Amino acid sequence: MNTRVLGILLVVSAGLFSYTTTPKKAVAILTGKVDVNWSHTLKLSNGAVTFIDPWIDRLGQGDSIIRLEDDGTFIIKLPIQQSDFYTLSHESNEVELFVSPNDSLHIDFTSETVVSGTSEKVNGHLRSLRAIINSNRRYINGIEFYNQPSATTNAILDSLELVYLNIHEKFKLGHPVNDVFEQKIVSDITYRKKLYKIVHPALFKQKTNENLPIKETYYEDIAKGSFANSNLLKSLDYILFLDAYITAQSAGSYKYGNYFDESIEKIHPRYAQIQQLDAHQEIKDYLFNEHLHKSMDNYGVAYLEDLMPKFRKDCKNPRFVEEIEARFQKGLEKRKEPSTIKIYKTIGNIALEAHIFYPEDFKEGDQRPAYVFFHGGGWAIGVPEWGYKNCKNFSSKGMVAISFEYRLLDIHGSNLLDCVRDAKSAVLWTRKQATSLGIDPNKIVAAGFSAGGHLAACTAILDAYEETDDSGLGSKPDAIIVHSASYNTLKNDWFARNSEQKPTTISTFHQLDKNLVPSIFFHGTDDHLAPISEFTEFRDKMDALGNDYEYKIFENVGHFFNDSEARKTVKELTEAFLTELGHIETN
Repeated sequence: MNTRVLGILLVVSAGLFSYTTTPKKAVAILTGKVDVNWSHTLKLSNGAVTFIDPWIDRLGQGDSIIRLEDDGTFIIKLPIQQSDFYTLSHESNEVELFVSPNDSLHIDFTSETVVSGTSEKVNGHLRSLRAIINSNRRYINGIEFYNQPSATTNAILDSLELVYLNIHEKFKLGHPVNDVFEQKIVSDITYRKKLYKIVHPALFKQKTNENLPIKETYYEDIAKGSFANSNLLKSLDYILFLDAYITAQSAGSYKYGNYFDESIEKIHPRYAQIQQLDAHQEIKDYLFNEHLHKSMDNYGVAYLEDLMPKFRKDCKNPRFVEEIEARFQKGLEKRKEPSTIKIYKTIGNIALEAHIFYPEDFKEGDQRPAYVFFHGGGWAIGVPEWGYKNCKNFSSKGMVAISFEYRLLDIHGSNLLDCVRDAKSAVLWTRKQATSLGIDPNKIVAAGFSAGGHLAACTAILDAYEETDDSGLGSKPDAIIVHSASYNTLKNDWFARNSEQKPTTISTFHQLDKNLVPSIFFHGTDDHLAPISEFTEFRDKMDALGNDYEYKIFENVGHFFNDSEARKTVKELTEAFLTELGHIETN
């Protein structure tokens, strides 16, 4: 874990840390307890709110990592010159704190995050106001809010804001608050209200299929005066508003409609919008940094090469530039891990890549079994690099392993039908190039996780979108390995909206027939993205059709299989499946 803290020297030892600073500051004492499931550290944040994937090994400015005692207790000595807001987080738990010099606070995560101590009243009030904002969100999502015209929704938002502010004013009668606290409390409800207004046109279109009657300056009018104060970057509600505003403004001709469901390129238009934003430089730097980090998380580095020179010039924060540059170079190095990268399909100016891993003992003239992998990411994000671990494993066992790129909703303006076509093309290309790739054309295994699992299954099950040419070769693999996939694409309207209203044609449940190739399937009972009922419905139809297959359902395991034992079992069963097919040999 990266424990670098900027601007201060942090010494971590047995749950106790201190700072070396000049001049000496007052100290606030934070103590507490958590239930430890898998993480033995806390994160204390005092900087800008970030949406960068928390799995990434990095800290934001103002972030600190605190090691817990074995029993889950902690003591933090916090040097502090003036009252400020902090966020303390552990695993899935998080609490926002208002801390003043010489405070002594106890935070008990084991009892619904109760805060006690010198400023427990003001922190209790802070939690109550956050609960109101969350309750308002649930209320808005539970009624036909976004179906209504602006006059109706504005009246609802005004009423909710008034209740919030009245509760705050009543609290202040007996508990005076300072300017820092007051500004934060008011800005939270102000920008949460602006957030709902920003997304209203898109959701109105989605729910009514009509455009919300608004002025051309609708978004600008809402956002007026919102970009001058960089202190607002510490407010979650401001960050949500800011993200929604940039998203809407980046949607081009769709900005007044339902841009959420449109296949809009997410990298370059958003960067251009940030460039054009008339905002405090710290806000622009924040947006540049977030955008580049999230782009690398979701789309890798291959599509960012033209943006890096612009970023180095546009971003004025040296730390951000250094971090992004380091991640970019690391990403370029990562792309050198395959034995080679080839283009397997070109559509206009889009060149799709095949990242190929050869066994160490591979030699010219070999005919090895092929393992072709399709990454996950909701058909919208993802990179071939996500398949490198699997590909390395199976190439080490003698297979030629290939991780394929396919068109994504967020990058190529494509739809789900294009994803399926590309997966079919990938299998056909592998078979056509068998001689040059050193592959046995009759031993091609298609595998994938999540959206990629759906695509792997589609290559074997779907007759539609079959990629054929004058070679007479087909695009169906000889076996499939499917992990955490969706099987029924009629389960909600999103699939119809993103498949030219043809969701049945890409539903593996509905297209399933007899004589499926050898197959193995993995699914968790706690999958929140592809519910287990989808797989059991598919499994029952497989049985009814008499298909020969293997499967494993994992109890209490979610979509991403974070359980290490479950992952180990998947690996063992997959290798046994391939061994039985004669594609690999195990010791």
